[in-house]
Amino acid sequence: MKQLHGESIDQFTTRLRQKAKNCEFSDIDSEIKSQIIQGVVSQNMRMQCLQDPDKSLNDLLTKMRTMEISKTQAATMSKDTSSQQVVRIKSNPRFSRQSKGFAPKRYQQRSYQTIPEASLSSGRRNNPQELRKKCRNCGGKKRQNKAKLIDDEQSDSQLLSEASKPSVSSSECDVLFGFKISDGKKVPKKCIKLNGVDVNVLIDSGSSLNIISEIDLNKMKIRPEIKKTKTKAFAFGQKSPLPFKGKCSLLVESDSKFMTKYFHIVKGNKESLISNELSVELGILPQIQSVHKSVQSKDAYSGLIEEYSQVFTGLGCLKDRKVKFHIDESVVPVAQPPRRVPFHVRAQVEKELKSLKEMDVIEKVIGLPTPWVSNLVAAPKPNAPHEVRVCVDMRKANTAIKTEKNVCPTVDDIILTLNGATVFSRLDLYKAFHQIELDEASRVMTTFQTHIGLFRYKRLHFGVSAAPIIFQNELRQALQGLKGILNIANDIVCFGKTQEEHDANLRALLQRLQDRNLTLNSQKCSFGQSKIKFFGYVFSESGMSPDPDKVNAVKNMDRPKSISEIRSFLGLTNYLSKFIDGYSSLTEPLRRLTHKGVKFEWTADQEKSFTSLKDTLISDKVMTYFDPRKETELWVDGSPVTYSKRQNSII
Repeated sequence: MKQLHGESIDQFTTRLRQKAKNCEFSDIDSEIKSQIIQGVVSQNMRMQCLQDPDKSLNDLLTKMRTMEISKTQAATMSKDTSSQQVVRIKSNPRFSRQSKGFAPKRYQQRSYQTIPEASLSSGRRNNPQELRKKCRNCGGKKRQNKAKLIDDEQSDSQLLSEASKPSVSSSECDVLFGFKISDGKKVPKKCIKLNGVDVNVLIDSGSSLNIISEIDLNKMKIRPEIKKTKTKAFAFGQKSPLPFKGKCSLLVESDSKFMTKYFHIVKGNKESLISNELSVELGILPQIQSVHKSVQSKDAYSGLIEEYSQVFTGLGCLKDRKVKFHIDESVVPVAQPPRRVPFHVRAQVEKELKSLKEMDVIEKVIGLPTPWVSNLVAAPKPNAPHEVRVCVDMRKANTAIKTEKNVCPTVDDIILTLNGATVFSRLDLYKAFHQIELDEASRVMTTFQTHIGLFRYKRLHFGVSAAPIIFQNELRQALQGLKGILNIANDIVCFGKTQEEHDANLRALLQRLQDRNLTLNSQKCSFGQSKIKFFGYVFSESGMSPDPDKVNAVKNMDRPKSISEIRSFLGLTNYLSKFIDGYSSLTEPLRRLTHKGVKFEWTADQEKSFTSLKDTLISDKVMTYFDPRKETELWVDGSPVTYSKRQNSII
């Protein structure tokens, strides 16, 4: 397959993945990487890939995205600089030969004695007396000065002529050199999109307002609703306020982020600017924490981490506790035929098996019955392509393992629990499942074969269907009785309504983990935060908002081309439906295509529904926490495409 003209590398990769679904590749990422190298349009990108063949697919795509963005920005800069030079050459009056007494600007300050006008224009012979006159500025004779003047004029004209020639550039260049004619003042500017229009905005780290000029606003095809404002703003050193026309909400897009923000409209042809807050959110300026905040988030907890250093060292094992699988004896044991480990990863597999054996996670099977034997699966680690993650294909064995019943917290439970919290810490257990020891009788179910013999697990491991529920149960019991603690799987959240309450809860949690011989992954722990990402949402003092990563995934999704793609899109948006008013009505045109017997036909209704869902999620909407002490107004869903009626009542 070849990359189409105008097709981005992400669109090309998506097309390859869709094709690969129908193939039985052992390593899909490797095949996609090979197809990208062969089919990419850019010769320079292909050369970069071939120079480093060991790069993973993710690293390769990151490199190619960077090159695409650089190419686009460089082309824009080259175009802007070229047009600016032409305007200067055409509009600069000092190079016009029609100007009387033509002279370059740097010679206009010099003082000369009178020279007849014809001597510079008609070539008429000059009076010898005039030729002997000397310049009061340099002391040279007028004839010499005149010759020097003409030479300089020709020199300047040649330089400008060469500068105005179109520069030879290549779209495949990695490094581009350009220059900009300026007045000597350097002002920080950035080109961003406002409602889909490119606007060069001034980055003002001292401003608390976002301002857009009336000229830039008039360029927008979709005019935003203008609201009245009573805000008064003063430029530095000015006594009169800026002439605001009103304010409006605009969609802001940078290279990697997007959001909706309010902009104040200033009358006339003024500079548009963005505030310090928006500059930080867009990643243009670095976030500078206050001294107090820095101490709370880093230094204040270093002593606590050192005090409980045992909790942050090595792999723990839950003390005085072993878990047992419930086996269905009616299922006939299966010893799967061996699946050969590829030769090029055998060294990495042996290294990983040795590491797991040293941590007492697995053991060699010698002289023991092996009714159940599963196969090893070696997958490369995303962040370390030269290392492998050892997994076991437990599909056959899982048919005999009975699953326990357990009630896991829902999103509503989390919202109720975190109500009123202002300070948060998130802790991550190190190799979580491996910290739960298996009963001797259950280890036989985990036997797997490798090219160096049979092994079995002594700890709980990924791949067992009952493992998540067992682990959630064991961790919940281990942390039972602690205040301000919430856990889902291996993520533990510690919270408090005040800094003091949070710190007391955190200390109690670390003490409990030390007593139970459980350890944490220090690299994935964060302490004393004002907001955290948890369970696909962002929780803060203000309430709950959607995870920006999930919103970005929705925004970047291509238009569905099949029923399965529509279901995938609806599944992702349904997770964020709490933040979308009238979700059922908005998605009805899309859901209509998923009904049995309906022909797939993408019309204007589906396009409107698709784009409206994306635009709705872009808004910076935050859901506040439910407070049972306050008066509650109940709204029953009343969508025109559902079977409920709309009513509201005060409880």
